This record gives sequence, structure tokens and C-alpha cells, in this order.
Amino acid sequence: MEKANVIALLEKYWRTETSVEEEKALADWFNAQDPDTLDPDLQAYGPLFAYFGEEARVSPGPGFEARILQAITAADAETSAAAMSPAAMSPAAMSAAASPVPPRSPVFHFQWGLVSAAAAVLFLVASLFLLQPNQKHPVETPVTADTRAVAGTPVLARVTDTYDDPEQALAAVRHALLIASAHLNEGRKQITNK
Repeated sequence: MEKANVIALLEKYWRTETSVEEEKALADWFNAQDPDTLDPDLQAYGPLFAYFGEEARVSPGPGFEARILQAITAADAETSAAAMSPAAMSPAAMSAAASPVPPRSPVFHFQWGLVSAAAAVLFLVASLFLLQPNQKHPVETPVTADTRAVAGTPVLARVTDTYDDPEQALAAVRHALLIASAHLNEGRKQITNK
């Protein structure tokens, strides 16, 4: 295999697009090469494929499955013996042992966890929409002498037009802005004098 083909296969390998045959061909090529004569651009990959080859040859020793099964059955026997001994059981546990209830599966717990997470998300979304102050339609209350702010909340006043003529309204706005400007200029003079 040429260097260009090996590099193309390596790029495909790192993108996880190679087939099993291509990976085997790549590993065989690297394992057949002498590490000392390998191209400097490809030397870093030689030990990697050598490691993969060594790990593929690792297998459990003889009797491994039998030892695992023996350990599992011994652990099950100890657990059931400890659970059934009357000295270790409380009266509630003894009555529960008399009427065995099948254990719940992890899927059952996962479903309840999923339902509770969905309920929490629904609660948060609903509270964002329901508890958010509505900016489009403020509460209108007429302002009277008896109207007071309750618990620090401001009372919104109903806005009505006081001028029938737009020129009179413009003149009133200009007058209010001139007064505000005079006060701001007076404050600015006091700041600059100090």
C-alpha cells in the first residue's frame, strides 16, 4: 500500500467512516512495517495499531466463566440467606417476606423521573408566562385623594386627554420641558462651581 493510500485511510479512520475490512488492512499494514524504517509522518500511528493488535489477542484464562458463575451464585445465596434469617428481620420485614412483592424495575423509576422532570419544566414555563407582569394592558384605577399605594406597589392612573387642541398640548409640553431644562441647568451650574 502506498503512503497516499495509508494517509487517506487514516483520515477516513479518524472520521469513523472506515469499514471493518479497511481497518483490518490498515492494522495489517502497520503491523507488517518495521518501526525503524517507517515513514516519519506515519511513525506515530505504528505503536497505536500495535497496541490494538496486542489487546485483540487478550483472552480470559481457562475456567473464567465457571469462576464468574460460581461467584454470582455464592453472592446470591449469601444475600438470600441473610435476608431470610429471622434474627436479622424486623417484624415489618418478616410480614413483607411472607408476601413477596416483585421488585420494581429501573425502567419504572426512570419513567417517574422523566415524568417529574417534565412536570418541573412545565411548572417553570407556566410560571414564566402566568407570573410575568402584562405590559400591554396595565391595570387602570382612578386616582382619588383616598387612593394609596398598598405594600409599596404603585397605583397606575388612568390617562385621559386634557387638551382638545393639539397646539395647546404642544405648548404645555414645551413649557414643562423649559422648566425641567432650567432646573437641570441650575444643577449643572452648582456642580461646576464646586
